[in-house]
Amino acid sequence: MKGRKVHVRPACREDIPALARLVRQTILRINIRDYTPRQVEAWAARGASEARWEELWKTALSFFVAHDGQGSLLGVVSVDDRGYLHSLFVHSEHQGEGIATALLLMAEDYARSRGAVRLCSEVSRTARRFFLSRGFREIAPQEVEVNGVAMENFRMEKPL
Repeated sequence: MKGRKVHVRPACREDIPALARLVRQTILRINIRDYTPRQVEAWAARGASEARWEELWKTALSFFVAHDGQGSLLGVVSVDDRGYLHSLFVHSEHQGEGIATALLLMAEDYARSRGAVRLCSEVSRTARRFFLSRGFREIAPQEVEVNGVAMENFRMEKPL
């Protein structure tokens, strides 16, 4: 992980403001490579708001964060007991450091411990190669609507 010690822990509600900032920054700086400015603005407005994170907190999802041990959040993953991987984001300044892999392994272990036999997710164009390289297979491309803007992503799954 490029000399950085990464820790993973369950997220807490107090992390929500930092998570919203991390996700927004990542969408706007990283996902812009694969989506239009209109698409990333719509995505960031919906998916990276504190209100949205408060909504997600009330669902069956469990959240885990990667951090540096000094209080800085480096990434987040959310997964439910059935193996649905809702999100996986790594801070835009820490891409390629193994953080996504550590978070994905945490999600896999969590889902497996709850009896899930596979992980499934809806993966962005940006993350598609990462998931394919970690044993996921593409089920189908799909068009989704985010804040009234059409976007493409991919349904993917991986046996556990």
